Amino acid sequence: MIQLLADENVEGRVIRLLRSEGYSVTSIQETQGGVADARVLETSVSSATVLLTSDSDFGKLHFQQGHIHSGILFYRLPRTTTEEKGQIILRTPRDYGDKLIDAFTVVTVKKVRLRKVY
Repeated sequence: MIQLLADENVEGRVIRLLRSEGYSVTSIQETQGGVADARVLETSVSSATVLLTSDSDFGKLHFQQGHIHSGILFYRLPRTTTEEKGQIILRTPRDYGDKLIDAFTVVTVKKVRLRKVY
């Protein structure tokens, strides 16, 4: 089972849902609140975790600036409740598992796009 690093913008209820389903989730908000995005990616690499985020800045750091990461699971889920968001996010590691490692993955209500980057 993959290990996740939840960015500061991931709701606590989503983190708790993932943990209740057996996923190891480290929360930036709980451990390093206020840290810069580049440092979050460094933490992801050093801890071999897939970053869970809704912050599009991480796409820019990867695609435009070439920052290394262990995998980014970026979700775009506007106009969804926290419960709906949690279920959609939970489905992604269940369905894709280790394929999320070293990939940039975009999750929307309608689809999941996974792009291996290394």
